[in-house]
Amino acid sequence: MLWLVALIVGVVVIIPVRAFLNRGDQVPKGWMNALEAVVQFIRDSIVKPNVGDKWVMTWSPIILTFFFFILFANGIGMIPIFDLSQEPQIGSY
Repeated sequence: MLWLVALIVGVVVIIPVRAFLNRGDQVPKGWMNALEAVVQFIRDSIVKPNVGDKWVMTWSPIILTFFFFILFANGIGMIPIFDLSQEPQIGSY
């Protein structure tokens, strides 16, 4: 299931960012508006107060990666079909 989460994060985050950068337009449109709002909120409200202005650009990518990975992993965990493929736990029948 973690490979599926990594694939979804790649599709939802990396592909729109690359398309935005290749387009050359400085004004985000569509899904990039929402993605930019989330990234900016996390950077300015979570990372910057905790690590300071000097390290904010160093720590932002790893914190954002953790955020999106956990967000999509929790979202996929709520879908019941993925629960069927798990192996039984020790001590369960």
